[in-house]
Amino acid sequence: MDQWQHCGIGQIVRYVCRGSRAGHGPDSRSYDTRGVNHLDFLKNSFFFLSMLPFFPFLLVYFGHYWWKHNKKTSLKLAMDVTTLFLIISVSALFNLTFDSRFGFYLILLLLLIAIGLIGSAQNRMKGKVNVQKMVKLIWRMSFVIMSLSYLLFAFIGIFKYIFLTMS
Repeated sequence: MDQWQHCGIGQIVRYVCRGSRAGHGPDSRSYDTRGVNHLDFLKNSFFFLSMLPFFPFLLVYFGHYWWKHNKKTSLKLAMDVTTLFLIISVSALFNLTFDSRFGFYLILLLLLIAIGLIGSAQNRMKGKVNVQKMVKLIWRMSFVIMSLSYLLFAFIGIFKYIFLTMS
């Protein structure tokens, strides 16, 4: 940490994002870029899978089914993995459709409201909250809702594009 005493926050951020420096002093400008290509690959893969969320579903389902030969657990795992990609994708489609920046925050707000409602219902019915069961229920419900929302916003986007190019 001694080498960073006289550095600004920008240099520390560059150090974390680009990897360790080849030199030891704060004035050394040559960076060791090992690992940056791997991060770019992961980032680009994540964006690709977020824009086409049925790919991760199919990859996980068939990969897990090939490995374990159990359709039920393969389907559940594929739903769980795909939900993250659907949340990102639906928020992006919402932002494009309504020309806003609120899509991701709206989804998070709805998930938090669902956590509160289901947790409250569990507390009233059983006297305690089973967090694991509640999270699993909300995550799987959000898969269904996000899948329908993805289809809805995709069709709205296609029709919006067609009508804008025709006029």
